Amino acid sequence: MDLINIQPTGKTPIKESIPVFVITREGKKYNSDGIEFIKNSLKQHFGIDEDLAIFTGIGLNNASVLSSFLRNKPNAYLVLSTKDNIVF
Repeated sequence: MDLINIQPTGKTPIKESIPVFVITREGKKYNSDGIEFIKNSLKQHFGIDEDLAIFTGIGLNNASVLSSFLRNKPNAYLVLSTKDNIVF
């Protein structure tokens, strides 16, 4: 299992995409349907229509790793994923 997975949503290079950190209890990677759901939710709630870089994985459940990413990426979004919902 990878500690951190990065899944781009378009052709924009990952470094230039908007980072979205998805935290799940078990650190699971999102499938294409889940990524599409997050992409559509960000568009609906925040008007974001740019390419995203979706970060998932058990490594993000480590607070020091997550805080380091967030400090270095001030334009990032944090998504908490539960069994039935997501919270921004």
